[in-house]
Amino acid sequence: HGDTLGAMSVGGISAYHALFHQRFKKQHFADAPYCYRCPRGKDMATCMAECMDSLDTLLRSLNGGVAACIFEPMVQAAAGMRVYPAKALIRIFDLCKQHGVLTIADEVAMGFGRTGKLFACEHANAVPDIMCVAKGLTGGYLPMAATLTSEEIYGRFCGDFASGREFQHGHTFTGNPLAAAAACETLSIIKEHGIPGSLSDKINFFQKELEQFYDFEIVGDVRSIGMVGAIELVKDRQSKEKLPPAQRIPFFIARKALEYGLLIRPLGDVLYFIPAYSITGEQITSMFQMARKAIEEVVGKRKP
Repeated sequence: HGDTLGAMSVGGISAYHALFHQRFKKQHFADAPYCYRCPRGKDMATCMAECMDSLDTLLRSLNGGVAACIFEPMVQAAAGMRVYPAKALIRIFDLCKQHGVLTIADEVAMGFGRTGKLFACEHANAVPDIMCVAKGLTGGYLPMAATLTSEEIYGRFCGDFASGREFQHGHTFTGNPLAAAAACETLSIIKEHGIPGSLSDKINFFQKELEQFYDFEIVGDVRSIGMVGAIELVKDRQSKEKLPPAQRIPFFIARKALEYGLLIRPLGDVLYFIPAYSITGEQITSMFQMARKAIEEVVGKRKP
């Protein structure tokens, strides 16, 4: 959820910030909705979002001691582009409402159309109490982020000059005019071009082309939503056994792809694709062809 101290403390990837663990405030973690390796051994098509039983148990055990629940709706990005179904997201919102816990949606990576909805929370027809946005806010051209809140939360920080209720937060580059101009123009383009609704044909083509990676035995899972796709590489597809880390197969695939002009970055054993909305069908085909060629040269195994 970010690289500042508070944001790091609510992230669950130890390798990213192990040096800082002793500085973190105490947080509590529920199971991740990781459908390919379901913590409850369920099938995504028939499950009842049992992975979120852990959240229910956690909130009950802490009995009113939780201020808020922070989550990435529909896709856990840095964890390996883990796409999960809307029913899990709906259950997160329902449990938080039931226990009187505020919801904080991290839409930094998936907001502004990436999942096929303007915001990923729309897949659950839900509105969080707090939403964090960035990246897509300026189309990636300049750094800018925003924290959006409900009127109720906003009102708690409102008062006259004598009340001392101002939200005194800011830093040197807050409201940078150049970044703000980029954000305003990006929002205008999103509105003008009807994004993400206008991307439906492109999304369908992108996802259909992505499925071809199942031709490789090393590919255990292909997952996608909107204009984000990922393939998880495994040693054995049947057992889902992970790749031997020492072989660094994803790294060598990425390096080989770079020789062909394709820049991809592995997240552990996951290779992912998040192209610009302006990508053409021809470019999508070319992108996946380069990736498949890189996999074939490094691994050399395709199904007959």
